[in-house]
Amino acid sequence: MRACPIKRSYNIQRSGAFVRNLSRPRSSASLQRGGIRPATVVSQVPRPAVDRSFSMHATQPLYASPSADSHSVGNGDYLPKIELTPIESAICQLLDDACRWIEKHQPQPDPERSENAQVDYRDGWTCEARIAGGWVRDKLLGQASHDLDVSLSSLTGYVFALFLEAYLLSPEFLQSDLAQNSSSPFHAHSSETNQLVGHITKIAANPDQSKNLETATAIVAGLSLDFVNLRKEVYVGNSRIPIMTFGTALEDAERRDITINSLFYNVHTRLVEDFTGKGLSDMRDRIIRTPLEPQQTFLDDPLRVLRCVRFASRLGYIIDQEIFSCLKDERGAEIRLALSSKVSRERFGIEVNKMMLGPDPAGALALIEKMHLYDVVFGPPPGEIIRASKLGHEEVERAVLLLAAIRTIRDEHGIADIPFLSNIKDDEESQRLLYYSAALLPLRSAEWEEKKGKWQWAGACVILRGLKLAVRQTREPLICLWKSANILHRPTKEVFDPSNEQYRGRFIPSLGSNKISDRATRALLARHPELHRTDIGVTIELRLLWSLISDLTLDESLWSSSTPSAHEAEKALQSHIAESYYDFYRQLEEEGLLSRIDERVILDGKEILETLQVKPGALMSIITKQVEAWQFDRDLRNHSIEDAKTECKQWLRSEWDRGGIVPLDERAAKP
Repeated sequence: MRACPIKRSYNIQRSGAFVRNLSRPRSSASLQRGGIRPATVVSQVPRPAVDRSFSMHATQPLYASPSADSHSVGNGDYLPKIELTPIESAICQLLDDACRWIEKHQPQPDPERSENAQVDYRDGWTCEARIAGGWVRDKLLGQASHDLDVSLSSLTGYVFALFLEAYLLSPEFLQSDLAQNSSSPFHAHSSETNQLVGHITKIAANPDQSKNLETATAIVAGLSLDFVNLRKEVYVGNSRIPIMTFGTALEDAERRDITINSLFYNVHTRLVEDFTGKGLSDMRDRIIRTPLEPQQTFLDDPLRVLRCVRFASRLGYIIDQEIFSCLKDERGAEIRLALSSKVSRERFGIEVNKMMLGPDPAGALALIEKMHLYDVVFGPPPGEIIRASKLGHEEVERAVLLLAAIRTIRDEHGIADIPFLSNIKDDEESQRLLYYSAALLPLRSAEWEEKKGKWQWAGACVILRGLKLAVRQTREPLICLWKSANILHRPTKEVFDPSNEQYRGRFIPSLGSNKISDRATRALLARHPELHRTDIGVTIELRLLWSLISDLTLDESLWSSSTPSAHEAEKALQSHIAESYYDFYRQLEEEGLLSRIDERVILDGKEILETLQVKPGALMSIITKQVEAWQFDRDLRNHSIEDAKTECKQWLRSEWDRGGIVPLDERAAKP
């Protein structure tokens, strides 16, 4: 590997004056629309010299200025100020000092660790470090950020990380203010500098999956730092396959996903740098825009189209119309093909999961639909075998409106109107599962051939193969909710209809034709073995809520047109269908069954066999289910466990002797 020295087309001067164009002053209010805190106007003011001593309290003024060349480092009269925490200030000073140390000593990386890499130190060679992207954006928005992406002007990320490690072991560092000052975060470890940098991990580039840069990751004084070189794309001959090489800060900024992520923080000058001239203004105006033409940006890394969705829904920003236009015409087909074929499914899943955990998953789903990305994101990946027809996307919109209406009811009227909201009111994980379930509604009746001859709900394919999300954290809970929507379907309509007694047997395994009370039926439904999965975070409340939403979504009589409205959603939540769910839950509560859902069956298999003097066999599941029904048909809170067991055994023996539990003819047929 060779480090590629470059002639940078910009020059951040360390002294001199800046001039601001004050012809169009902007108000503080206009800046704060984007969540950015305004700084003071700088006009004909000498740039302050950077104080390289460490201070727990001093924060450098962070005004961006025009650079010496034709590219502006700022784009407005009012520019924001970043307040550094003590550890962030120390990291910036450390990076600055490390760059100066590298320039002075011009070391070579360890051949074994760097695979014989050599740095070509030419005349005038310099090393500059900038913090890039998300950290700058979040700091400008006043949000905490713990992951720093460090961009290097003339070294690869891995080589710089090795040099940083070497600097921390050098006499210069041990004598520096960072190591000597007792208020420095580095001071306590100055005699054990090998603890300051954790294991350095090299992450290779993978162009086939649109990961175009080699990066290095290390933990420095407790913060996660990613190191990577500034980049540009070079095309050789007639090839349209780009080669990534060292670039300028402007070239790197232009290759970022969106303008608000293209900002830099220069650790040497302590300035925010906006090389595209759009990042700060787009933050002010709350716009998601690509630095270059959208098609070029998206084809460079197709995942960026999903990042546009995520940041728009996270920040409440508007996506630039040119992005929508690009995805609607013939360019959109090429981008969607690249998204489904060039991006690893793991990267897919990470972005989508962040949307579902974000502040506005409903907005994210709406944008995915509007940008014609729905089937790419929430459809089974190419090559999977799917059967049965899919529903339309309007069902997703209905479900999302219902979730929004539930939130409105909860916020304005409290949880009394929807009684089972109490345990899922502010649960972020439940929100994630509900919105995933809504997103997968079009696949409710579709099946996927997981293995030859083994068919599974097609939504499981999307989660497992399409988004590569965890089985226990996502796939199993979503399958459980999907089954709930089938088993708990309008619970007080079919299950408790006296003229439809056989229906209970379809809902409750091993019940067969036995008649049990309504109270016992409610308990057994709540304890259904395929649904009662508190071990994966699926509570009875969450199951009922999703089953309700699914029922209301699919009932055409509740929706007047193909464009559902929030008013229709609120009315649906007051319908007789909704009331059946509310009544079901209230009865569980009033009968004291909610607190008993986790109870073990009062008699185990051995006790049942001893009581009836029978051998183990196929009848055991039916007998056990009847014991369970007996148990929950009674309030046993005032009974000791032994008294309850004795009473149950007496009942079981009596019922068995008179030909109950299992009819006599079936006992002979099922030994």
